[in-house]
Amino acid sequence: MNNLLKQTIIDTANRNNVVLTRHPGIDEYIVKDVNGNILMEYTNGWDYGLYTLTIHGTTFKIEWYENANKAMTQEQRDMFDILHTISNRYAELERARNAAKHLTAKEQILIDFLNGKRIEKAK
Repeated sequence: MNNLLKQTIIDTANRNNVVLTRHPGIDEYIVKDVNGNILMEYTNGWDYGLYTLTIHGTTFKIEWYENANKAMTQEQRDMFDILHTISNRYAELERARNAAKHLTAKEQILIDFLNGKRIEKAK
């Protein structure tokens, strides 16, 4: 994978929403923009040794088995770098979603203000 493409994928994942769906042996990550449009889908088939990344109809696939005792190819390293970015972004967003459940009214007003909403001062 071209380094510019890889970095663009990573940057895109880091600034957008990530949704995770778990199935037995498979984690499916979907990266969506602010309007809910799907930008990319990453299937982490860890139990089957299959990993796929789909962007705009183009699919990248690798096979990798933990017990293969082979050095990773550059393509495999690239796919895992992208997977780690997407899974870390999901975890970051999940922590924020959980923290949002415990905001005080004053804290919510401050967050709204910092996000550009015009509101009264917090008291």
